Amino acid sequence: MLRSFSLLLLGITFCGCGGGPNLVPVSGKVTLDGQPAKEGSVSFVQEGGPKPIGVGALVLDGQYALSKTNGLSPGKYRVEVRIPIPTGKTLVDPDTHEKIQETKEGAARQFNTMSNLTADVSTSSTVFDFEVTSK
Repeated sequence: MLRSFSLLLLGITFCGCGGGPNLVPVSGKVTLDGQPAKEGSVSFVQEGGPKPIGVGALVLDGQYALSKTNGLSPGKYRVEVRIPIPTGKTLVDPDTHEKIQETKEGAARQFNTMSNLTADVSTSSTVFDFEVTSK
């Protein structure tokens, strides 16, 4: 499940802004209930145009980063943070038949599906830290 999520996130990253000349590198920290998020994702969704444009970054050990090559165009974004938490159950991946750990969403809905997080990206504003909670 996490592997499928990672592949989807990579698809969002490479289909997002398209590597234009005005991209800005973005980075920051992500905490869950005051502790660095072990893994997860941060998605930036720009909603000002005819259709939303999204770019995502993986979170590892509480840090995420988008380089200038995969960065964001300056503008306002709605931000979604997702943090998978193992449930302790083992499942079988239907595609690969490998045993995988089941996960559930660790961040509360107001940080992902119902996100109220925002980022106003500019050449002088490129670091965005997100402190999310499980409730």
